[in-house]
Amino acid sequence: QLENYILVDREKERIEESAGDGLVKSEKEMHDFLDAYTPPAYEPPVFHKGQQVKAYIGLDAGSTSTKGVLLGTDKKVIAKAYLLSKGNPIEDAKDLIARLADDVTKSGAELEILGLTTTGYAKDILKEVLCADGAIVETVAHTAAALHYYDDIDVICDVGGQDIKIMMLKDG
Repeated sequence: QLENYILVDREKERIEESAGDGLVKSEKEMHDFLDAYTPPAYEPPVFHKGQQVKAYIGLDAGSTSTKGVLLGTDKKVIAKAYLLSKGNPIEDAKDLIARLADDVTKSGAELEILGLTTTGYAKDILKEVLCADGAIVETVAHTAAALHYYDDIDVICDVGGQDIKIMMLKDG
């Protein structure tokens, strides 16, 4: 009993004392939260043969995966792609960009890239190799995006493949 108390129960007591209340108090509160904050399902636009599509590429080369989007001139996502890292961020980026382009051009539409910005641990090397327009720290990019949609943001939390970053905002 003493060993169990020292190794298990004592630690559990400390955690319960300092943890405070949980994030939600009931199943209903959880459903209300999900109803309020679950984004609508993504539906990619349909492109047509000969259509001219102008877009910006956002590329996040993280430690465990590479993510990318094509944003239209209206700031709406027109294509997105995700792949697990194969260990070479340059090759991963090339594969991902090809997937993004294919989402538009497979129907015969023509894609014009207006700009490219990188984030993630490989942002600087990819900026150089791909001649990107910018390389931005992820949390700064998250903050800009959040403030675009909401006025009252005070915390940005990025749970990455190998780390967690938290940024506290005051007055935007």
